Amino acid sequence: MRSDQRQLLDTVDEALKRVLAGGFSFISFSNYVKVAVASNYADALGNSPFHLSREEVPVMAVFGWPVRSGAPFQYRFRDVMNRLEDAGITPHWKDEVIALRVKQNRADASKGQDGNSPYEAASFKQLEASQDLVLGIMHLQGAFYVLLFGSGIAFLTLLGERHYRTR
Repeated sequence: MRSDQRQLLDTVDEALKRVLAGGFSFISFSNYVKVAVASNYADALGNSPFHLSREEVPVMAVFGWPVRSGAPFQYRFRDVMNRLEDAGITPHWKDEVIALRVKQNRADASKGQDGNSPYEAASFKQLEASQDLVLGIMHLQGAFYVLLFGSGIAFLTLLGERHYRTR
């Protein structure tokens, strides 16, 4: 990429509008862009006109927990924080915070407080009020139980026939 093609934009919304227009790519912090796209450009089902990469470039973000030197809980606190991170709880919390922020942004947009949303607030209400439901594995769980039950009965019948045939 030539240096004269790189641009510094003031807002994420401005950059996302340029991406929609075509011929422009945007690289920024993933959490901020996820919130902006989900709040302003995605429908109620989560579909958006953007492709967000699943791979992220790690950026060193260090958070400090200042405690008094030699505090009796210092090592235990660090151990608990490491366990929370290793268990995947902190990314789960991050996803919950993002979802809550998106929900708040959409609520503000539906009230008409956010006038710069590219989608109309009425379209959000229509999509959320829609009775269409996308079926997933959880919805088909009963069918799998019936299949498993039927396979079990068939197997027991096979065993019974084999047992009585050998006599």
